[in-house]
Amino acid sequence: MVAHFPHLVPDYDLLRTLLIQESHDNPTSGHFGVDKTMKTLQRNYYWPNMADDVRKYVSSCTPCQIMKSSHQRAATLLQLLDLPKRPWEKSIPL
Repeated sequence: MVAHFPHLVPDYDLLRTLLIQESHDNPTSGHFGVDKTMKTLQRNYYWPNMADDVRKYVSSCTPCQIMKSSHQRAATLLQLLDLPKRPWEKSIPL
């Protein structure tokens, strides 16, 4: 078995951003969150504070933010329920 060591990525912002972009925006990656993007990157690359860079990139990803907000239900006012007056009474008209 051969040991696999990740490549140390130099302190060059453009290169790091391109690597994150390739791991996160790739159609086969599907805009996964920070954890899955990190796992994908860590298979082949390493740089100090990689998690911070990935977190910053994912939080600025417009498609991710749109999808994230669309999954949250809008807050509405509470509504009173029409409860049955006695056991086995249907409160929903048929």
